[in-house]
Amino acid sequence: MIVTRMDGAMGMHNPGNVFVFGGGLFGLTKCLNLEWNKVFCRGTDIAPGLDSKTTAQKIYAELFDADQCITDTSYDDEGK
Repeated sequence: MIVTRMDGAMGMHNPGNVFVFGGGLFGLTKCLNLEWNKVFCRGTDIAPGLDSKTTAQKIYAELFDADQCITDTSYDDEGK
């Protein structure tokens, strides 16, 4: 699992204001899912404004989510 703190919209909310490397990590996790059949990878982007307790809860929930159809998730400043 990778976690970025770009903007909570995978760099789409403020495209000129995000770290480019974070977007590349999502591509890497997608490739790993295709190349590495026995391992499931997921990428999560969390808005920098989300408080640390909620951020930790979201990461924990993603780590234990068994739905392998979802490879990318994001959470905005409100945790949605």
